Amino acid sequence: MGVLTDDMARLRGEIGFMRGQRGELRKDIAQTTKERKAAVDEMQAAFDKAHAEMARASKQERTAVVSNIKATVSALQDQFHKDLAGMRDAHAEMARQSKQATKAYVAGMQADVAGMQTGFRKDHALMAKTTKGNRLAFFSALEDEVARMQAGFRQDHADMAKEGRNNRLAFLSEIKTNVSDLQAGFHRELADCRKAYEGMVKEARADRSMFVSGMKQTVSDLRQVNAEDITGARFAWLGMPTPAQRQREKETERKRQEVERQAKVEAERRRQEEELRAKREAEQLAAALEAELAAHKPETTESEQFGREEKKPHKKDKMR
Repeated sequence: MGVLTDDMARLRGEIGFMRGQRGELRKDIAQTTKERKAAVDEMQAAFDKAHAEMARASKQERTAVVSNIKATVSALQDQFHKDLAGMRDAHAEMARQSKQATKAYVAGMQADVAGMQTGFRKDHALMAKTTKGNRLAFFSALEDEVARMQAGFRQDHADMAKEGRNNRLAFLSEIKTNVSDLQAGFHRELADCRKAYEGMVKEARADRSMFVSGMKQTVSDLRQVNAEDITGARFAWLGMPTPAQRQREKETERKRQEVERQAKVEAERRRQEEELRAKREAEQLAAALEAELAAHKPETTESEQFGREEKKPHKKDKMR
């Protein structure tokens, strides 16, 4: 009876010790899972904050550039209307002066001809007839000259109006071309940013899958070790324990602890590397986007294209 009691007490102690080990293992697994969840939540919060900051800065820059373009176009329109009004006033003034000069010239010529007619009637009737023919020819030539001058003025005005219209059309066509090029460049840059973000999300998912796979393998090994421990206990219950079995159990326990320690160290190292890589990629992406926006800042597109910009899905929704 004494030997059996001692064996049962020793067996009870070993069972209690193994139960304590399993409890510690569950606590370690729960703690590791909690730390990983906290790290992932922190990383998602950092991504959300960086994306919100980048979107706010980009929106402010686009709003400022579109406002400058509107002001420039309005100033050009005002200047064009002023130039057109000046051209009309100049043409009207030129026509008025030409008309006044023609009237004055004709009036003076009529007075001179009337005086010449009076003197010619008194002196020679034949000379009066000759002077009448000369006057008629002169008036005809004068009418032709005035008609040519008016036709020339009309042609010059039409050419000037045509040239101004062509210049305006060419300027507007160039503005449309520049706006189309800027829109195409912005869409390409947006597509590149989306591809880079999708690659980063895929890499993070692959790392998490690899970590979970390693954790599953570790848990499987630990379960196998626990099964071997239980089998050894059953053999001991049957009264067949040997020093070799005890030595193997000790060696197995030591290896299990070493594997668990290495798994924790490797998990911590991967977490740190993942956080550092994510931070660097976010900084590089933000720097590249700021550089591209700064390079295209003087030639930013109209505000209408930003109204058609598609809304990006949230990172948490993608990860789900």
